[in-house]
Amino acid sequence: MSGTREFKGCYDSYLHYLVLKHFNPINDPHLSVFNVKEFKRYNDIKKKMVKESEENAQIFSCNKILVALLDESCSIKVGVSGLVANNFLKKYPSNRSLCIYKNNKDGYSGSARGGGNFLSQIKTIPLIQAGGHEEAFGLSFAKEDFEKVIKSLQTL
Repeated sequence: MSGTREFKGCYDSYLHYLVLKHFNPINDPHLSVFNVKEFKRYNDIKKKMVKESEENAQIFSCNKILVALLDESCSIKVGVSGLVANNFLKKYPSNRSLCIYKNNKDGYSGSARGGGNFLSQIKTIPLIQAGGHEEAFGLSFAKEDFEKVIKSLQTL
């Protein structure tokens, strides 16, 4: 965390990504109850990243599923897509949401939140690889399948 102090007042998404990737105050044995300030800073960074992702997302509806496509300018997507999907589920009148983004492997990845048998329904679409719990799971699909996936989501 000491390296981030040099950037105080400067919002740098990549720096925040590195902080989240390499610093988890819950698992850090060097932290004590006296380091609440660092824990708060960690949470503030995470909230700022989620907010940035939400503000820059393209949002559209596929039948009863809210889809948020994260903007490519958001430097951090892994780790916040589930939080974004969860927040959109709370904000919009939908009982299912997907938060997807272009990954580095020439495809799309993301997180989904929803009730009932959402994962089972998503797994009926052969173009999508998905895994996790029925109500919260990760997913991915090939870049060239984007339009087909969106059409398939319309039928769920």
